[in-house]
This record gives sequence, C-alpha cells and structure tokens, in this order.
Amino acid sequence: MDKLKQVAQDISKSTGNQLIETEHLELDSLESINQFVKKYLEKKRSLNILINNAAAMACPLQYTKDGFELQFGTNYVGHFKEPKLAAETNSRVVSVSSLAHVFSDIHFEDINFKNRAYDSWLSYGQSKTANSLHSVALTKLYSKEGIFSNSHGNPNPDIKTPEQGASTTVWAAVAPQLEGKGGFYLENCYFAELKENFQDAYKSYEGYVKHAVDEQTAIKLWNLTLEWIKKS
Repeated sequence: MDKLKQVAQDISKSTGNQLIETEHLELDSLESINQFVKKYLEKKRSLNILINNAAAMACPLQYTKDGFELQFGTNYVGHFKEPKLAAETNSRVVSVSSLAHVFSDIHFEDINFKNRAYDSWLSYGQSKTANSLHSVALTKLYSKEGIFSNSHGNPNPDIKTPEQGASTTVWAAVAPQLEGKGGFYLENCYFAELKENFQDAYKSYEGYVKHAVDEQTAIKLWNLTLEWIKKS
C-alpha cells in the first residue's frame, strides 16, 4: 500500500491533479478482481475510460491462484471482468496487446500448457491475441450500450521514447476519430495494417495478423471465459 501512495503522490506532483486514487488489485487472483470490482461499483461512479495495461511477459511456467497459466491468466483473464465497471456509461476500453500476438492463436485444446511443451513467448503471444480478441468481442456484444473497445500493439522500444510509446494508448482513449468505433487493432495513433502472415508483421515490426481480430474466435473465447468466471 505504501507503493500505491507513492505512485499517487508522484502523479499528483507531475500533473498538479490532487484527485488521484489508488486501489489494491492482483490480476492473478479472481477473488482480488471481484473485490476490486465490487468496491468500485459501490462508489456509484461512471467510468468513461478503462485502460487494460498491466501484464506479465515471457516468464517461466507458473500458474495463477485459479489455475490459469500465469501469462494468460494475468494478461487476459485478469482484465476480463473490469469492463463491467463501464457497463452503464458511454465508455472506451483500451486493451494493450502486442506484436507478439503473431506468435500464437488461441489453442483452445490446451490454453494452459498442461499437455504441450511450454514456450514463454508462445504463451505471451497467446495472451496478447486474447487481449485483441477481447476488444473485438466486447464491441460486438456491448456497442449498443455505448461501450467500445480497441486494442493496440506495442511500440518498438529501439526507436520510440516512453512518451511516444504511450501515445497510441492515449489516442485510443480520447481521439474523436474513434467515437463509436471498436474492435480495431491500432498502431502509431492510427488503424494498423493487416499483414498476410507472421513473417510480414514480424519483419516490419508493424501490423497485425487475422487471428487477432477474428470475430468467431473472439466470441468463442468470450463464452469460454464467462464459464471460467462463473466458477470463481
């Protein structure tokens, strides 16, 4: 909690905004997520912008408290319930994906690497594909209620500063051009280009591949995740 207080103080100091609040949240625990959502809803505040940014990356094989492979459980399942906070407002949800999505589609037969060899980057890629598909499904199912979601890739750290790297996240959250639009994969403060294959995207460090925005896969993953969440 001391770290949270320090973060709030740092943000207030750099922005001049004294109305900064922090809350404890463990994305690898559905119990913690449920408590976080409950606490926020009790405040009866509208939520206009939600940015799902936190992630684990390329770590050794581990499992969350609920039995999900750590990267998939933290990066995707951990963010799944949070859009409920925006359920009654005109809101935007931004999911931070990654070019690493090109490494893996969703392996429904063994998402949690129980029966296949674990590869930390394949795992990370699968979780980033899930982030993008989450935006597709969320927009498909809730756009009529005023909720629109987009995802975007990570910037090349070799050629962009942290501020430049964050620019697409901010653009996705506030840009007038995205009013009433969702389900897109964004990049460099614009709509990313669909690449034919893994090699084209990886070589150019730009774009996305089709499995990251496939609507049928997105709805399948959404429904499966609902089953998991109901058990928590």
